[in-house]
Amino acid sequence: MSAREERQPTASVRRPKTVLSWLLLTTAGSADAERAREVVRFYALRWRIERFFHALKVGTRIKDRKLDRADDLRKCLAFDCITAFRVWDLALLAREKPADPAGKYVPADEIKVLQALAWKHGFCKSRDPPEMTMERYVVLTAGQAGIHASKRQPLPGTQKLWEGLQILSIAVSGYRTIREWETQEKNESSVIH
Repeated sequence: MSAREERQPTASVRRPKTVLSWLLLTTAGSADAERAREVVRFYALRWRIERFFHALKVGTRIKDRKLDRADDLRKCLAFDCITAFRVWDLALLAREKPADPAGKYVPADEIKVLQALAWKHGFCKSRDPPEMTMERYVVLTAGQAGIHASKRQPLPGTQKLWEGLQILSIAVSGYRTIREWETQEKNESSVIH
């Protein structure tokens, strides 16, 4: 057990003449400051793992899978984990690095298609918006599934983000196919002439 008083708490919890008293109860090791930091760090990682499994359950509906062989389940789970990690990672980036450029984590043609879809549905006024941030990317992606950010809930939940990514993925696939087709057609016509 470790106790600590925080005489100047962060602005989000600060009240006049308030002292926060922290008490950490754990069965892990001795009661020193270094061990307390380690336990808190483990708890923070545990929360991330919980959110990953939530993304896995919500997006893949893995509990509804009816597979006969363990090997089939293992293959299915491996694929689902990769997809769930992508959704979880985008949600985490939007929360922890909202101002980062989306182009740092997402392909440029995906951003271009998302901007076009957002413009078509009236989510943005200009056809050529400024550089998209991670927060804006996640909000616009979930917007494809019908959710819109509000003051109460500025970022979408995992399920709507997952649904929006599915819609965006289909649109990006169509965009890439048309682009490849036009390139192929252009190459063929230049060979003929």
